[in-house]
Amino acid sequence: MSKEDNFDFNTKKILGLIDGIDIVNKFGVSNDVDTGDSNRDIWDRSHNLNYLTTATKLYLTSDNSNDNQQILIVCMNEDGIYETFKINLQGYTEINIGNDALFLNCIRIFNNDTTKTVGNVYVSTGNTLNGIPPDNNIQAWFSIISQQTLMTHFRIPSNYYGLLKVINIAIKNEKNILETNADIKLFMRDFGKTWLNKGNIALSSRGSSFQTIVSTGGRFLNSMSDIKFTVEGVGRNDTKITCNYTIELYRKDIMNIPIQLIKD
Repeated sequence: MSKEDNFDFNTKKILGLIDGIDIVNKFGVSNDVDTGDSNRDIWDRSHNLNYLTTATKLYLTSDNSNDNQQILIVCMNEDGIYETFKINLQGYTEINIGNDALFLNCIRIFNNDTTKTVGNVYVSTGNTLNGIPPDNNIQAWFSIISQQTLMTHFRIPSNYYGLLKVINIAIKNEKNILETNADIKLFMRDFGKTWLNKGNIALSSRGSSFQTIVSTGGRFLNSMSDIKFTVEGVGRNDTKITCNYTIELYRKDIMNIPIQLIKD
């Protein structure tokens, strides 16, 4: 008997010991949502993510001219497969990711070095000024503070199905006002199709913070499906929203998924 036999099935999944099953944990933050904001993606920017409609070249930059740290980048190639790159920053200089390869998105970047970056770091379609891309060109980024992406957007790779399992959402008023609320929506769509609302979560805090955990029971996502969370409204200015969730990925070549599960 191997040591692995001592683990139950769920533990084996988490440890990556089950062939064909992978676990994805996504975490996003909206740091400053005001009462006038609506339909706002949960990530650490004030504008919504501009999804690419065709595979495009992507570039890595910093808005500090001296940054040279190694950055780990995860992008989806034009075949719908995620690839990982480790690239050293060159300050403002646009570094082409993957030697002119084409990508459909970028879902994760983080500082893979021993020292923090001095500037904010971006993956974008280019056209930067002093390392800063226009908002619509940004596919992923991290701030000086976070040193990693904080975004709830994810796309199921083309060789997998997905099951959304657990959602954890928290609300906090950054100025310590004792009451606030937020309306959160879960959106999904097949690749390139219209976003569909798949769930609403209402949060109300009478203290400085509040969190809730939602078990979906396993909501199915087809290959190349997109998922995101949005804030539809808050009760007070300066409200902070955090959202993390778990998706189990099942590789299509070894998993026989009943067609009924593909229906919502």
